[in-house]
Amino acid sequence: MEKQKGCFELSIDTKFLYDRMVRAGIGEVVTYAELSELINGDVQGEARSNMNSARRRAASIDGIEFNAIRGVGLKRMSDREIARAGEYYIGGIRRKARRGMKVMGHVGDPSALANEDKIKMNTDASFLGVIGHLSKPKHLKRIEEAVREAVNKLPPLKTLELFRGHDTAEELK
Repeated sequence: MEKQKGCFELSIDTKFLYDRMVRAGIGEVVTYAELSELINGDVQGEARSNMNSARRRAASIDGIEFNAIRGVGLKRMSDREIARAGEYYIGGIRRKARRGMKVMGHVGDPSALANEDKIKMNTDASFLGVIGHLSKPKHLKRIEEAVREAVNKLPPLKTLELFRGHDTAEELK
């Protein structure tokens, strides 16, 4: 039996917010006050989901990205700002990987875990370790140099190849 998807209909508030967002010029800040007034609801409170839906829609349909300015509103990002947004996400990924490793390090007695749990813990810890390691600034620099030579983004396997062939773990630190 095939699952049927529900008929999605955009709420009128989300539609109004979306229409305003796509009219924003590059660099323009659309204030939370303006958006709230537009729908007669608080976009920082109960109508936040409408604003987030409108923002996601502007990104997915129109390729328009916004950066939140705390307590002020949403700023339409320029192509340069969008291109440099990766730094923010990489930093977050690195912090999450380190935090995950720290949490997993608090297992009281790993030898008391069931074998499947040990395997899962060690798999996840290995993966988080790689992510944390490869997202260090000096390793990102190595990728940047290879990208500069290639004049384009590198495929994932090519990127990983940059870190192969090191004789010791010390070279990767």
